Amino acid sequence: MRAVSDALARSAVLLLKTIIVLSLLLAVGTARAQSDPVGNHGLPRAVSDPPSLWHRSAAGVLLGPWFAGDFGKDLTGAGSNFKGNETGFHFEFFFNPHLTGVTYADLSLGAISRGQMRISQYPDTDSALSYYGDVTLYPIGLGVMIAPFAKNTGMRLQPMIRAGGSVLILTQRGETTRLSDYAYAVDTDTHVEIGYYAGAGLSWILGHQVMLLGGVKYQHAEFNTDLLAGGNYSGIQVLFGAAYLYR
Repeated sequence: MRAVSDALARSAVLLLKTIIVLSLLLAVGTARAQSDPVGNHGLPRAVSDPPSLWHRSAAGVLLGPWFAGDFGKDLTGAGSNFKGNETGFHFEFFFNPHLTGVTYADLSLGAISRGQMRISQYPDTDSALSYYGDVTLYPIGLGVMIAPFAKNTGMRLQPMIRAGGSVLILTQRGETTRLSDYAYAVDTDTHVEIGYYAGAGLSWILGHQVMLLGGVKYQHAEFNTDLLAGGNYSGIQVLFGAAYLYR
């Protein structure tokens, strides 16, 4: 019950952050539109510069659940018991500078929290162990984003495809208790690996400076080191967010 409450609390905090960022983006976009009502070279924006992704860059945030079905599967069975969340929460800052045509760079910095986990191993009384801790994964992405119909400035809904490589930084804090003699130890580790990601989604162009986004992304994150609850942290993310558009 406590794990559910903690998950709901984290979800509420991250949702509040997204609402705040979206409000700021809308406020900035409205202010800029009011300060320059006519657009380029004295012509109305609707004529010279319609709201679109064409030749614009974007910067914003994405938030959503992260599903990892294989997480902890090797720790359940005879002599072992795993308790943890199969769903984490992903928060990501991204930057898409325009490169050429319908191609954009895709730079991102994310954070994925799995919350608290507990592992009990009791093959026999003398060697029974209890592990308790939390894990946070920080993927740093560098790739390419393609908006195949960006040149069609009449389309407010624009599909997007993104893919690239990731530098994965994982931090874990674990507490180990040996039940036979009540020995106790705390361990904090950081591990780095290389991964990759791929995803697709839709953007909704609200105006010259603001767009909303939604999509699905797969993040491959597999560690060769023996980590808390296993080494495979790969998962699928369902993300929603907002971005600021600029030239």
